[in-house]
Amino acid sequence: MRTIAVRLTTAGILVFGAAVSAHAQTQPTPPRPAPSAARPRPAPPRLPAAYLSLNGGAQFSQGDFQTNVTFPLYTEEADFDADYDIPAGLVFDLGGGVRLWRQFAAGVAVTRYQEDGHADLAARLPHPFFVGRPRQLASSIPDLERVETAVHVQVSWLAPVEERVTIAVFGGPTVFRVEQDIVTSLDLTEVFPFDEVQLTSATTARREESGLGFHVGADVMYRVTRQVGVGAVARFSRGTLTTDTTAGGFQLTGGLRWLF
Repeated sequence: MRTIAVRLTTAGILVFGAAVSAHAQTQPTPPRPAPSAARPRPAPPRLPAAYLSLNGGAQFSQGDFQTNVTFPLYTEEADFDADYDIPAGLVFDLGGGVRLWRQFAAGVAVTRYQEDGHADLAARLPHPFFVGRPRQLASSIPDLERVETAVHVQVSWLAPVEERVTIAVFGGPTVFRVEQDIVTSLDLTEVFPFDEVQLTSATTARREESGLGFHVGADVMYRVTRQVGVGAVARFSRGTLTTDTTAGGFQLTGGLRWLF
């Protein structure tokens, strides 16, 4: 009886094992996943066909220039030097351009700088009683206005950084027009024995000059919407005027962009 039970158990195990093996062989092989499709490359950033810009900021470069005025006094010649400073001040910038070919564009920008400076005076004034012994006078004249208007004709190279950011590097010739208040004469106060002289007031006149120069710079533009953006401009310009003085300087401005 025991032998029969052992044989039955062994037979059951063999049958169960065969069934499991057959089931495993008939299981379908899962399909291999299809290779993922290559992601399409993003379209290159779109460059504007044309643009307008309006900026405000500061001109940081400072400078100076000097004039000398002579006039007769007590049968001798008096003269004074005026040393004018060109302070940092506000500047406004209006410009526009058109893309001509690929990443190259041409345009025009107009900048206007306006600020009040001062002039340091050093005068040599003849004495009414002693020939060849001039009196010295030192003073300062405030509120002398300077206005610089510059027209920049520029060629730009546009470099898209990413979808919303474009950098424009530009340069070209510049036409400058400068208006400057100049001290032309002095009103003096003298008291006996006339060893000293005081400045009562100074007469000024507006001098206008023009000249040619150059400019270089860069404009970083960020597109907020499809047709409106903001940007910042760094520009350096320099020109020589008819009196061998200079105009221009380093400007840093920022403002709005209209893109077309």
